[in-house]
Amino acid sequence: MRIEIRDTSGKVRFADEKEGNTLSQTLEKAVASGVDLNGVNLEGADLFGVNLTDAKLSGANFRGAHLFRGKFTNAVLTNSNFEGASLSGADFDHADFSGANFRRADLWGVKVKATKFVNAVLADARIDEAKFTDADFDGADLAGARLRHTVITDTNFAGANLARTDLGATSFAGADFSGASFAQADLRGALLNNANLAEVNFSKTKIYRSQFANANMSNANFSGALVTHTDFTGANLIGSDLSLAHLEHVDLSKAIR
Repeated sequence: MRIEIRDTSGKVRFADEKEGNTLSQTLEKAVASGVDLNGVNLEGADLFGVNLTDAKLSGANFRGAHLFRGKFTNAVLTNSNFEGASLSGADFDHADFSGANFRRADLWGVKVKATKFVNAVLADARIDEAKFTDADFDGADLAGARLRHTVITDTNFAGANLARTDLGATSFAGADFSGASFAQADLRGALLNNANLAEVNFSKTKIYRSQFANANMSNANFSGALVTHTDFTGANLIGSDLSLAHLEHVDLSKAIR
């Protein structure tokens, strides 16, 4: 079977013909050959378990593609399009997805280590039960995304848009959210101990049984926030105005104000 990989203009970038050939095998072979795959069109492709280690696929189109349990080690896919794609169980290790579009993508159960999502769009994406370590979401748009029961460690969200996100029971150990927005987000059961939340926008955010112990929350905006049964022990709230927040069963006596 002959399988061709084309770019968005229809030009063939790589072709392979053999009995029992699959698109995943062909793509892996193309990556190994070193051929230029930037801007290739793989919209709707079935790439279950594809191994894209060391791939260079900037500007590639994976819209609606199936990449379950794909492997992206040292891969460069900047400005690529994964809108509506399925990447459940995928493994991202030292990859670069800066500027990529993951709008409405399924990232359930992904494992991410030292990977860049700088200025990427993950709006309305599903990222439940995932694990992120040392990732970079600087300036990323995660508006409306769902990150429930996810473990996030030493990750940068500075300036990111997390408005309307569902972060229930997610842990953000050592995360940097300076200048980020959680407007209208759901933080019920979220753990943000020791996080940097300076100048963060919590307006109209639901904060229930959350933990902010020893977090830096200086100059944060809590206008219209609903804060209930939440731990602020040792949190730095200097410059933060909670007068317009609705507080229930919240002890601020051990916070720094």
